[in-house]
Amino acid sequence: MRVLLDTNALAASIVGANLGWTTPPAQIWRRWQQKQFTLLISEHVMAELNTTLERPWFLARLDPPARDLAIRDLGAIAEVVELVVRTTGVTSHMEDDLVLSAAVSGNADYLVTGDAEFRRVGEYQGVKLRTPAEFLRELGT
Repeated sequence: MRVLLDTNALAASIVGANLGWTTPPAQIWRRWQQKQFTLLISEHVMAELNTTLERPWFLARLDPPARDLAIRDLGAIAEVVELVVRTTGVTSHMEDDLVLSAAVSGNADYLVTGDAEFRRVGEYQGVKLRTPAEFLRELGT
């Protein structure tokens, strides 16, 4: 199973797992580390993630060594997707179109996002958009 997490889901998963939370995003991070699915990431999502993790809320919860380790894990273990498909106008935000482009380019089965407006797409070219909780239910135990 191939899965791309958007920036909000990915940042929440890193912080949650690092703090020992049992939230759906934290569980997704742990399930990825257990190799239950292939995590896809694009340069765009990685750049957004780096910016997001520098915000005060994240800095207060994730110390620099933990952040650096998570970024290193992503770079070493996640599959980096090259954008070969460009979607435009499918979502209401250009940034979301870039994330959707990465999911389609990487032949993702799922795109996980907490963004309700983004999820309205539902499914696009075989990529199912789900909340973290919905994805966990579909992933099973």
